[in-house]
Amino acid sequence: MIITKKLGTLYFDRRPVDIGTPYKGQQVLSIGNTVPGKEITMVEVNGQLIADRLLCTKISAIDLEEQGFSFGKEVLIDGRRYLCRLLKVGVRRGAPNEWDAALDATSDDNELWHWKEGFFWGQEGDVQIQIPCGRAVRGCHSARIWGSHFAAYRSVYVGFRPTLIPLDDDTSTSGKEDTPPSATMDIRMHTCPKCGKTWFEDCDADDYPNYCPSCGGELPLGHTGTFQAKASAPIKPISGLKRLWMRAGVSLMLTDKEVDAILGKQGDDGLAAQNVLKAALREGRFKFDGNSYIPQDTIEEFNREHGTAYDAEEPEFEL
Repeated sequence: MIITKKLGTLYFDRRPVDIGTPYKGQQVLSIGNTVPGKEITMVEVNGQLIADRLLCTKISAIDLEEQGFSFGKEVLIDGRRYLCRLLKVGVRRGAPNEWDAALDATSDDNELWHWKEGFFWGQEGDVQIQIPCGRAVRGCHSARIWGSHFAAYRSVYVGFRPTLIPLDDDTSTSGKEDTPPSATMDIRMHTCPKCGKTWFEDCDADDYPNYCPSCGGELPLGHTGTFQAKASAPIKPISGLKRLWMRAGVSLMLTDKEVDAILGKQGDDGLAAQNVLKAALREGRFKFDGNSYIPQDTIEEFNREHGTAYDAEEPEFEL
């Protein structure tokens, strides 16, 4: 029997919004206490709760990552704690993943999952089509289709479909009365040896990922040493961040017209070239490629601003 339940509401800047509301950018997105008439319908499957449709559209994978939803953010809904994150949808076509497992356990029916409404972002980076800064997406054309978009892409046809993992000691969500949440949970923190990405797994002790969800690189069997660590919940947003400017070498993916705007004659004081560069960076059409460094004057300014005493010798990186 397929179990669905009304749980939680989507909020923009702490205000409840209707399901399917477009994201306007720069808004603080959250999922919180249930508001009548704006409830999220969740499908209970495989020990987790998955939204039955896109909660909002016109939101990029970068937007979701910056707000902590890609790999796991703790939320409080009606007195209970959950880990809210993107689904694992497969690093490539045919790879085992949570979305296909949920379909296998329930149904491909659009009346249940509303996948025809548009694509939804997954955790994984694109390693199959090799789109620079690409992210995997599922849905829209069929329940099981796998594709990818630039991570900065925003469209009414791409949106946010989260999953909720209960953080109470008893992870069963059906037929239970609300109980006080436990102080901590056991999760695993993984770091990819190839790209350095760190992420958290809400999995059992004998369940490890075999690839990095960011770059797709294979992880060592058993995940010994630095690849296996215990971390305590709650996972909180990073605070106390400081701005550090650097010069980064990147390769851009451009059309012929865009290349001409940059390399051709510039009779508009370079405005067209600037617009091309901003668009390419905003849409994620780049990858780090080559020499990058932090200038000496930047380090000196950082020291003055924050009272530090770092060596002003320019550190260089091959990204």
